[in-house]
Amino acid sequence: MTDRPYRLLSEAELEYAARAGSTTRYYFGKNESDMCRYSNGLDETAKAAIPAVRDRNAASCKDGFAFTSPVGTFPANAFGLADMLGNASTWVADCQKDSYTGAPSDSSAVVSGDYARRALRGGSWIGIPQGLRSAYRSGYAPAQRFSLNGLRVARTLR
Repeated sequence: MTDRPYRLLSEAELEYAARAGSTTRYYFGKNESDMCRYSNGLDETAKAAIPAVRDRNAASCKDGFAFTSPVGTFPANAFGLADMLGNASTWVADCQKDSYTGAPSDSSAVVSGDYARRALRGGSWIGIPQGLRSAYRSGYAPAQRFSLNGLRVARTLR
């Protein structure tokens, strides 16, 4: 519709954007107790509404959303980017790998190897607090669809 090429971000690009220059566990600091102010993840709201998750580790706060929240509900990070953690795990262009061994140093995507599984970053609305970090990595086969996964698109500027 725009006549411009769009793509998925690489793992490195997404982590850089989500961290927004921070060096702490979460872009908003290191305290898990602040989770509900900055992201939508598994918390007391979800545990009250979803019987299947009542025994899971959750943030001891309420973000007000048992499932996904509207875009822009939570404060943006230092780069002005909203919803970089939680709500939906983000598909990236990389193949899923168990480590960063052999990862490109130029922030490009890892597209060689076993492409049967694609990487996801950032955790979701049902993600435990430890998984709502920019460094959190998971992956699925590209054909698998879940309400906890989403995507962001990027456009390379010239």
